[in-house]
Amino acid sequence: RHVDSETGFCTAIETEVPFAELWEFDLERALLGQPPFRKIEYSPPLGGLFSPVAVVPAGESHRLLMVGGSAQGMLESLLFGWPIATTNQSLVVREFQWTEGRAGEAVALNVGDLSLGATASNNSHAIMFGGMVQNALTSAVMVLESRPGMGSTISGLYPEAQELGARAWHGLARPRDGLLVVFGGIASCE
Repeated sequence: RHVDSETGFCTAIETEVPFAELWEFDLERALLGQPPFRKIEYSPPLGGLFSPVAVVPAGESHRLLMVGGSAQGMLESLLFGWPIATTNQSLVVREFQWTEGRAGEAVALNVGDLSLGATASNNSHAIMFGGMVQNALTSAVMVLESRPGMGSTISGLYPEAQELGARAWHGLARPRDGLLVVFGGIASCE
């Protein structure tokens, strides 16, 4: 790894192979001055992804869904303004049950891969906005519905918003049911 020994900052970005690691951060341990990170081993091994959206389904704190992400790196292209090649990858939903060390993967064939988006969630839905679908900027909204004991479904990829420009690396919040607030991001990769 390329880390400056004095500052701890990255001196180079490795964009060829995304991490496939799952880590837990324990805030209580951190506040007590103890090592807060623990690597979680899982099986079967899954390939890494750039920028998936993480969702913990309501009432299922042992379960983590990683929605979307891209197996192909685009960070250098975004940072340097190089052309970004679109992909034909489908959306992948990965499920981790980290207390049991299990992992699984399902592909949503009718939806393109989603990365660099933002998510907000409530007790039963995760709403993902914007980012890139198959490496092209979008302002589309995707809804993941998840109910305890019933699994998860992607309930829709909606038409792009006409009033709101396509964007990635933005913030998204849900101040109350039925309302999302979007702020910032990049509107163009050129």
